[in-house]
Amino acid sequence: MSSKRKNSCVWSFYTAEETTPYAVCTACQARIKRGKEGERARWSSKPLWNHLQKKHPDQHAEASGNRRKDEESVKKRRTEQEQVAKIYVNGTPKLQEFLAAKTKYTPDNPEQQQLTKLLSSWIADGVLPYGIIDNRRYCVIFD
Repeated sequence: MSSKRKNSCVWSFYTAEETTPYAVCTACQARIKRGKEGERARWSSKPLWNHLQKKHPDQHAEASGNRRKDEESVKKRRTEQEQVAKIYVNGTPKLQEFLAAKTKYTPDNPEQQQLTKLLSSWIADGVLPYGIIDNRRYCVIFD
């Protein structure tokens, strides 16, 4: 596999040839040309998709399903990132937007970890009593 990242789901059905614009289909061993020799930046996965569609419809359906899942995942992640971006001003959350945000994060989510870190710093740096976490307004953050 070349050093260039292969993000397309179609690559699970092909092996790239290192020095040529060809990829080998793992189902039928056909060599599929992805573009012109010497124009590596313009090589495309479109011929690979076309080959799967014409010769291996089951694999094409599987790859297409994976593509849709990947696109949905990217869209969801982008939406979450946009919501978080609206909450923060200069790296600090605006309280009203933060409290109004409906997105629930898992403990391992980077945004959740950042929020936990900010809240912990706020309590520790502000020399606030730990009892503040029992405050009704504070608890709303975690509902």
